[in-house]
Amino acid sequence: MSWRPSARRWTSPRRAAGSVVTVPGLVAAVSAPVIAATTARRDRRSVLRVLMALLVVANLATAVASSFPFLLLARSVAGVSIGGFWTVAGGLGPRLVPADLAGRATAVVFGGVAVASVVGIPAGAVLGDVLGWRAAFVATAGAATIVLIALLSLLPALPPMADHHRGAVRGQLGNRGVRLGLAVTAALVVGHFTAYTFLDPLLGSAGGSAAPIGTLLALFGGAGVVGNLIAGSTPERRVRRTAAAMTLGLGIALLALPVTVNGPAIAITIAAWGLAWGGVSVTTQRWVLVAAPDDTEAATSLVVVVFNLAVAAGAYAGGRALDLLGPSRVPWAAAAIALLAVWPLWATAGHLHPRSAHSGDPDMVSPVIPHHDLHQETCR
Repeated sequence: MSWRPSARRWTSPRRAAGSVVTVPGLVAAVSAPVIAATTARRDRRSVLRVLMALLVVANLATAVASSFPFLLLARSVAGVSIGGFWTVAGGLGPRLVPADLAGRATAVVFGGVAVASVVGIPAGAVLGDVLGWRAAFVATAGAATIVLIALLSLLPALPPMADHHRGAVRGQLGNRGVRLGLAVTAALVVGHFTAYTFLDPLLGSAGGSAAPIGTLLALFGGAGVVGNLIAGSTPERRVRRTAAAMTLGLGIALLALPVTVNGPAIAITIAAWGLAWGGVSVTTQRWVLVAAPDDTEAATSLVVVVFNLAVAAGAYAGGRALDLLGPSRVPWAAAAIALLAVWPLWATAGHLHPRSAHSGDPDMVSPVIPHHDLHQETCR
Protein backbone atom coordinates (compact mmCIF):
# COMPACT_ATOMS: atom_id res chain seq x y z
CA MET A 1 0.00 0.00 0.00
CA SER A 2 1.28 3.46 -0.83
CA TRP A 3 2.11 5.52 2.25
CA ARG A 4 4.02 8.23 0.35
CA PRO A 5 1.39 11.03 0.60
CA SER A 6 0.94 10.58 4.35
CA ALA A 7 4.66 10.15 4.87
CA ARG A 8 5.48 13.41 3.15
CA ARG A 9 2.92 15.21 5.30
CA TRP A 10 3.83 13.84 8.72
CA THR A 11 7.36 12.45 8.75
CA SER A 12 10.10 11.04 6.53
CA PRO A 13 8.85 8.44 4.01
CA ARG A 14 11.28 5.76 5.21
CA ARG A 15 10.41 6.22 8.87
CA ALA A 16 6.70 6.25 8.06
CA ALA A 17 6.86 3.06 6.04
CA GLY A 18 8.88 1.25 8.69
CA SER A 19 6.70 2.40 11.59
CA VAL A 20 3.41 1.61 9.91
CA VAL A 21 4.59 -1.96 9.32
CA THR A 22 6.47 -2.46 12.59
CA VAL A 23 4.01 -1.08 15.16
CA PRO A 24 0.91 -3.10 14.23
CA GLY A 25 3.09 -6.17 13.80
CA LEU A 26 4.37 -5.84 17.35
CA VAL A 27 0.87 -5.22 18.66
CA ALA A 28 -0.45 -8.31 16.83
CA ALA A 29 2.37 -10.40 18.25
CA VAL A 30 1.56 -9.34 21.82
CA SER A 31 -2.21 -9.63 21.30
CA ALA A 32 -2.24 -13.16 19.88
CA PRO A 33 -1.42 -15.16 23.05
CA VAL A 34 -3.30 -12.70 25.27
CA ILE A 35 -6.50 -13.08 23.26
CA ALA A 36 -6.03 -16.84 23.04
CA ALA A 37 -5.80 -17.03 26.85
CA THR A 38 -8.46 -14.49 27.84
CA THR A 39 -11.10 -15.76 25.41
CA ALA A 40 -10.36 -19.46 25.89
CA ARG A 41 -13.83 -20.17 27.29
CA ARG A 42 -15.76 -18.02 24.85
CA ASP A 43 -17.59 -19.24 21.77
CA ARG A 44 -15.12 -18.84 18.91
CA ARG A 45 -17.79 -17.47 16.58
CA SER A 46 -18.53 -14.61 18.98
CA VAL A 47 -14.86 -13.81 19.38
CA LEU A 48 -14.34 -13.70 15.61
CA ARG A 49 -17.31 -11.36 15.20
CA VAL A 50 -15.96 -8.91 17.75
CA LEU A 51 -12.46 -8.97 16.26
CA MET A 52 -13.75 -8.40 12.72
CA ALA A 53 -15.91 -5.49 13.88
CA LEU A 54 -12.81 -4.04 15.52
CA LEU A 55 -10.95 -4.31 12.20
CA VAL A 56 -13.71 -2.38 10.42
CA VAL A 57 -13.43 0.42 12.98
CA ALA A 58 -9.62 0.43 12.80
CA ASN A 59 -9.56 0.77 9.02
CA LEU A 60 -12.13 3.57 9.01
CA ALA A 61 -10.12 5.36 11.71
CA THR A 62 -6.99 4.99 9.60
CA ALA A 63 -8.77 6.47 6.59
CA VAL A 64 -9.72 9.65 8.50
CA ALA A 65 -6.45 10.00 10.45
CA SER A 66 -5.32 13.63 10.67
CA SER A 67 -1.95 13.04 12.34
CA PHE A 68 0.72 10.38 12.22
CA PRO A 69 0.33 9.40 15.92
CA PHE A 70 -3.40 8.85 15.35
CA LEU A 71 -2.58 6.79 12.27
CA LEU A 72 -0.26 4.57 14.31
CA LEU A 73 -2.92 4.23 17.01
CA ALA A 74 -5.48 3.12 14.42
CA ARG A 75 -3.05 0.61 12.94
CA SER A 76 -2.30 -0.68 16.44
CA VAL A 77 -6.01 -1.40 16.93
CA ALA A 78 -5.90 -3.24 13.61
CA GLY A 79 -2.95 -5.20 14.97
CA VAL A 80 -5.03 -6.36 17.95
CA SER A 81 -7.76 -7.53 15.60
CA ILE A 82 -5.44 -9.29 13.16
CA GLY A 83 -3.39 -11.01 15.84
CA GLY A 84 -6.47 -12.26 17.65
CA PHE A 85 -8.42 -13.26 14.54
CA TRP A 86 -5.52 -15.22 13.08
CA THR A 87 -5.01 -17.06 16.36
CA VAL A 88 -8.64 -18.02 16.84
CA ALA A 89 -9.47 -18.80 13.20
CA GLY A 90 -6.32 -20.81 12.53
CA GLY A 91 -7.53 -24.06 14.04
CA LEU A 92 -11.23 -23.80 13.19
CA GLY A 93 -11.25 -25.07 9.60
CA PRO A 94 -11.25 -28.78 10.52
CA ARG A 95 -14.14 -28.20 12.93
CA LEU A 96 -16.32 -27.18 9.99
CA VAL A 97 -15.77 -30.22 7.77
CA PRO A 98 -15.71 -34.02 8.03
CA ALA A 99 -12.54 -35.54 9.45
CA ASP A 100 -11.24 -36.70 6.07
CA LEU A 101 -11.20 -33.09 4.84
CA ALA A 102 -9.41 -31.67 7.89
CA GLY A 103 -6.07 -31.19 6.15
CA ARG A 104 -7.63 -29.46 3.16
CA ALA A 105 -9.68 -27.17 5.43
CA THR A 106 -6.52 -26.17 7.27
CA ALA A 107 -4.82 -25.35 3.98
CA VAL A 108 -7.80 -23.23 2.90
CA VAL A 109 -7.81 -21.21 6.13
CA PHE A 110 -4.08 -20.59 6.07
CA GLY A 111 -4.24 -20.03 2.34
CA GLY A 112 -6.25 -16.91 3.12
CA VAL A 113 -3.27 -15.52 5.01
CA ALA A 114 -0.97 -16.28 2.11
CA VAL A 115 -3.26 -14.80 -0.53
CA ALA A 116 -3.80 -11.69 1.58
CA SER A 117 -0.06 -11.14 1.97
CA VAL A 118 0.77 -11.56 -1.72
CA VAL A 119 -2.33 -9.92 -3.24
CA GLY A 120 -3.38 -7.40 -0.58
CA ILE A 121 -0.19 -5.33 -0.60
CA PRO A 122 0.04 -5.02 -4.41
CA ALA A 123 -3.68 -4.28 -4.68
CA GLY A 124 -3.41 -1.69 -1.92
CA ALA A 125 -0.42 -0.10 -3.65
CA VAL A 126 -2.29 0.21 -6.95
CA LEU A 127 -5.46 1.53 -5.33
CA GLY A 128 -3.44 3.93 -3.18
CA ASP A 129 -1.58 5.30 -6.19
CA VAL A 130 -4.79 5.76 -8.20
CA LEU A 131 -7.24 7.01 -5.56
CA GLY A 132 -5.03 7.79 -2.56
CA TRP A 133 -4.14 5.83 0.55
CA ARG A 134 -7.29 6.90 2.42
CA ALA A 135 -9.49 5.36 -0.26
CA ALA A 136 -7.48 2.15 0.03
CA PHE A 137 -8.37 1.88 3.72
CA VAL A 138 -12.03 2.69 3.07
CA ALA A 139 -12.03 -0.19 0.60
CA THR A 140 -10.37 -2.42 3.20
CA ALA A 141 -13.02 -1.46 5.75
CA GLY A 142 -15.68 -2.34 3.18
CA ALA A 143 -14.13 -5.75 2.60
CA ALA A 144 -13.96 -6.36 6.36
CA THR A 145 -17.63 -5.40 6.65
CA ILE A 146 -18.56 -8.03 4.07
CA VAL A 147 -16.63 -10.63 6.05
CA LEU A 148 -18.37 -9.51 9.25
CA ILE A 149 -21.77 -9.97 7.60
CA ALA A 150 -20.72 -13.46 6.53
CA LEU A 151 -19.61 -14.28 10.07
CA LEU A 152 -22.95 -13.08 11.41
CA SER A 153 -25.04 -15.04 8.94
CA LEU A 154 -23.09 -18.16 7.95
CA LEU A 155 -20.73 -19.33 10.67
CA PRO A 156 -22.19 -21.91 13.09
CA ALA A 157 -21.65 -21.78 16.83
CA LEU A 158 -18.15 -22.95 17.75
CA PRO A 159 -17.89 -23.60 21.49
CA PRO A 160 -14.37 -23.62 22.96
CA MET A 161 -12.51 -26.89 23.10
CA ALA A 162 -13.03 -28.56 26.46
CA ASP A 163 -9.36 -29.37 26.93
CA HIS A 164 -8.01 -25.91 26.20
CA HIS A 165 -6.40 -24.15 29.13
CA ARG A 166 -4.38 -20.99 29.70
CA GLY A 167 -1.10 -22.81 30.08
CA ALA A 168 -1.43 -24.43 26.66
CA VAL A 169 0.62 -21.78 24.86
CA ARG A 170 3.52 -22.18 27.27
CA GLY A 171 3.21 -25.95 26.99
CA GLN A 172 3.66 -25.85 23.22
CA LEU A 173 7.07 -24.23 23.66
CA GLY A 174 8.24 -27.60 24.95
CA ASN A 175 7.29 -29.25 21.64
CA ARG A 176 10.49 -29.61 19.59
CA GLY A 177 8.62 -29.80 16.29
CA VAL A 178 6.78 -26.56 17.07
CA ARG A 179 9.98 -24.77 18.10
CA LEU A 180 11.78 -25.74 14.92
CA GLY A 181 8.79 -24.74 12.81
CA LEU A 182 8.77 -21.34 14.51
CA ALA A 183 12.48 -20.97 13.75
CA VAL A 184 11.85 -21.66 10.06
CA THR A 185 9.00 -19.15 10.10
CA ALA A 186 11.15 -16.46 11.72
CA ALA A 187 14.02 -16.82 9.25
CA LEU A 188 11.83 -16.78 6.15
CA VAL A 189 9.57 -13.92 7.26
CA VAL A 190 12.40 -11.67 8.48
CA GLY A 191 14.33 -12.32 5.27
CA HIS A 192 11.33 -11.59 3.06
CA PHE A 193 10.29 -8.37 4.76
CA THR A 194 13.86 -7.10 4.98
CA ALA A 195 13.67 -6.70 1.20
CA TYR A 196 9.94 -6.38 0.54
CA THR A 197 9.22 -3.47 2.90
CA PHE A 198 11.49 -1.23 0.81
CA LEU A 199 10.87 -2.75 -2.60
CA ASP A 200 10.30 0.63 -4.26
CA PRO A 201 13.86 1.96 -3.68
CA LEU A 202 15.28 -1.49 -4.38
CA LEU A 203 13.75 -1.63 -7.84
CA GLY A 204 14.97 1.86 -8.60
CA SER A 205 18.44 1.39 -7.15
CA ALA A 206 20.24 1.25 -10.46
CA GLY A 207 18.36 3.76 -12.51
CA GLY A 208 14.93 2.14 -12.54
CA SER A 209 13.74 -1.34 -13.26
CA ALA A 210 12.73 -2.58 -16.69
CA ALA A 211 9.02 -2.70 -15.70
CA PRO A 212 6.72 -0.40 -13.69
CA ILE A 213 6.56 -1.28 -10.02
CA GLY A 214 2.78 -1.73 -10.22
CA THR A 215 3.22 -4.37 -12.91
CA LEU A 216 5.90 -6.15 -10.90
CA LEU A 217 3.76 -6.12 -7.77
CA ALA A 218 0.86 -7.60 -9.72
CA LEU A 219 3.19 -10.28 -11.06
CA PHE A 220 4.41 -10.96 -7.52
CA GLY A 221 0.84 -11.31 -6.28
CA GLY A 222 -0.22 -13.62 -9.09
CA ALA A 223 2.80 -15.86 -8.61
CA GLY A 224 2.15 -15.85 -4.88
CA VAL A 225 -1.38 -17.17 -5.38
CA VAL A 226 0.04 -20.00 -7.48
CA GLY A 227 2.66 -20.72 -4.81
CA ASN A 228 -0.04 -20.87 -2.15
CA LEU A 229 -2.11 -23.29 -4.20
CA ILE A 230 0.88 -25.54 -4.80
CA ALA A 231 1.98 -25.53 -1.16
CA GLY A 232 -1.57 -26.00 0.10
CA SER A 233 -2.13 -29.03 -2.14
CA THR A 234 1.03 -30.90 -1.16
CA PRO A 235 0.55 -33.82 1.25
CA GLU A 236 1.29 -33.12 4.89
CA ARG A 237 3.85 -35.91 4.86
CA ARG A 238 5.95 -33.57 2.69
CA VAL A 239 5.55 -30.40 4.73
CA ARG A 240 9.26 -30.32 5.61
CA ARG A 241 10.30 -30.80 2.00
CA THR A 242 7.90 -28.09 0.90
CA ALA A 243 9.40 -25.70 3.45
CA ALA A 244 12.86 -26.53 2.12
CA ALA A 245 11.74 -25.75 -1.44
CA MET A 246 10.27 -22.41 -0.29
CA THR A 247 13.52 -21.55 1.49
CA LEU A 248 15.65 -22.34 -1.55
CA GLY A 249 13.37 -20.46 -3.92
CA LEU A 250 13.23 -17.39 -1.69
CA GLY A 251 16.99 -17.33 -1.21
CA ILE A 252 17.76 -17.66 -4.92
CA ALA A 253 15.23 -14.99 -5.91
CA LEU A 254 16.60 -12.49 -3.39
CA LEU A 255 20.19 -13.15 -4.46
CA ALA A 256 19.21 -12.60 -8.11
CA LEU A 257 17.25 -9.39 -7.52
CA PRO A 258 20.16 -6.86 -7.67
CA VAL A 259 21.61 -8.62 -10.72
CA THR A 260 18.40 -8.61 -12.75
CA VAL A 261 16.85 -5.34 -11.56
CA ASN A 262 17.40 -3.40 -14.82
CA GLY A 263 16.75 -6.12 -17.38
CA PRO A 264 13.77 -8.14 -18.56
CA ALA A 265 14.84 -10.96 -16.24
CA ILE A 266 13.50 -8.89 -13.33
CA ALA A 267 10.05 -10.24 -14.18
CA ILE A 268 11.32 -13.81 -13.74
CA THR A 269 13.00 -12.89 -10.47
CA ILE A 270 9.88 -11.22 -9.06
CA ALA A 271 7.70 -14.14 -10.16
CA ALA A 272 10.06 -16.64 -8.52
CA TRP A 273 10.08 -14.55 -5.34
CA GLY A 274 6.28 -14.40 -5.27
CA LEU A 275 5.99 -18.13 -6.01
CA ALA A 276 8.26 -19.01 -3.08
CA TRP A 277 6.76 -16.51 -0.66
CA GLY A 278 3.19 -17.49 -1.53
CA GLY A 279 3.79 -20.94 -0.06
CA VAL A 280 5.58 -19.84 3.10
CA SER A 281 2.72 -19.03 5.46
CA VAL A 282 0.56 -22.04 4.61
CA THR A 283 3.57 -24.38 4.78
CA THR A 284 4.99 -23.14 8.08
CA GLN A 285 1.58 -23.13 9.75
CA ARG A 286 0.73 -26.60 8.53
CA TRP A 287 4.10 -27.69 9.91
CA VAL A 288 3.20 -26.40 13.36
CA LEU A 289 -0.21 -28.02 13.28
CA VAL A 290 1.28 -31.36 12.26
CA ALA A 291 3.61 -31.03 15.25
CA ALA A 292 0.77 -30.04 17.62
CA PRO A 293 -2.52 -31.58 16.44
CA ASP A 294 -4.03 -31.68 19.94
CA ASP A 295 -3.89 -27.95 20.63
CA THR A 296 -4.10 -26.10 17.35
CA GLU A 297 -5.13 -22.75 18.83
CA ALA A 298 -2.18 -22.57 21.20
CA ALA A 299 0.23 -23.56 18.43
CA THR A 300 -1.32 -21.07 16.02
CA SER A 301 -0.99 -18.26 18.56
CA LEU A 302 2.75 -18.93 18.68
CA VAL A 303 2.90 -18.76 14.88
CA VAL A 304 1.11 -15.41 14.99
CA VAL A 305 3.56 -14.12 17.61
CA VAL A 306 6.63 -15.20 15.66
CA PHE A 307 5.25 -14.18 12.26
CA ASN A 308 4.33 -10.66 13.36
CA LEU A 309 7.52 -10.13 15.34
CA ALA A 310 9.39 -11.27 12.24
CA VAL A 311 7.48 -8.77 10.06
CA ALA A 312 8.48 -6.00 12.46
CA ALA A 313 12.07 -7.24 12.64
CA GLY A 314 12.24 -7.49 8.86
CA ALA A 315 10.99 -3.94 8.41
CA TYR A 316 13.56 -2.69 10.92
CA ALA A 317 16.37 -4.76 9.40
CA GLY A 318 15.45 -3.53 5.93
CA GLY A 319 15.66 0.08 7.03
CA ARG A 320 19.03 -0.46 8.69
CA ALA A 321 20.37 -2.36 5.69
CA LEU A 322 19.15 0.38 3.38
CA ASP A 323 21.04 2.99 5.41
CA LEU A 324 24.23 0.96 5.92
CA LEU A 325 24.55 -1.03 2.70
CA GLY A 326 22.56 0.86 0.12
CA PRO A 327 19.51 -0.42 -1.75
CA SER A 328 21.41 -2.67 -4.17
CA ARG A 329 22.77 -4.87 -1.36
CA VAL A 330 19.64 -5.14 0.78
CA PRO A 331 18.36 -8.24 -1.07
CA TRP A 332 21.63 -10.06 -0.38
CA ALA A 333 21.29 -9.33 3.34
CA ALA A 334 17.67 -10.52 3.13
CA ALA A 335 18.74 -13.74 1.39
CA ALA A 336 21.33 -14.44 4.08
CA ILE A 337 18.64 -14.11 6.75
CA ALA A 338 16.12 -16.29 4.88
CA LEU A 339 18.67 -19.04 4.31
CA LEU A 340 19.15 -19.34 8.07
CA ALA A 341 16.04 -21.53 7.85
CA VAL A 342 18.32 -24.28 6.54
CA TRP A 343 19.48 -25.05 10.09
CA PRO A 344 16.07 -25.82 11.65
CA LEU A 345 15.09 -27.65 8.47
CA TRP A 346 18.11 -29.90 8.87
CA ALA A 347 17.56 -30.27 12.63
CA THR A 348 13.94 -31.36 12.13
CA ALA A 349 14.86 -34.58 10.32
CA GLY A 350 13.24 -37.36 12.36
CA HIS A 351 11.82 -34.98 14.99
CA LEU A 352 8.50 -33.78 13.55
CA HIS A 353 6.48 -35.91 15.96
CA PRO A 354 2.90 -34.78 16.73
CA ARG A 355 1.66 -35.23 20.25
CA SER A 356 -1.12 -37.55 19.07
CA ALA A 357 0.75 -40.71 18.11
CA HIS A 358 0.12 -42.29 14.74
CA SER A 359 1.81 -45.17 13.09
CA GLY A 360 4.32 -44.70 10.32
CA ASP A 361 6.67 -41.92 9.41
CA PRO A 362 6.19 -38.98 11.79
CA ASP A 363 6.45 -36.60 8.83
CA MET A 364 3.34 -38.27 7.37
CA VAL A 365 0.92 -37.49 10.17
CA SER A 366 -2.13 -35.35 9.50
CA PRO A 367 -3.74 -33.16 12.14
CA VAL A 368 -6.54 -34.87 14.05
CA ILE A 369 -8.97 -32.25 15.25
CA PRO A 370 -12.47 -32.78 16.61
CA HIS A 371 -15.26 -32.18 14.11
CA HIS A 372 -18.40 -30.31 15.05
CA ASP A 373 -21.57 -30.92 13.07
CA LEU A 374 -22.26 -28.08 10.66
CA HIS A 375 -25.97 -28.59 11.17
CA GLN A 376 -25.90 -27.58 14.81
CA GLU A 377 -28.00 -24.72 16.09
CA THR A 378 -26.28 -21.48 15.05
CA CYS A 379 -27.76 -19.41 17.90
CA ARG A 380 -27.95 -16.27 15.85
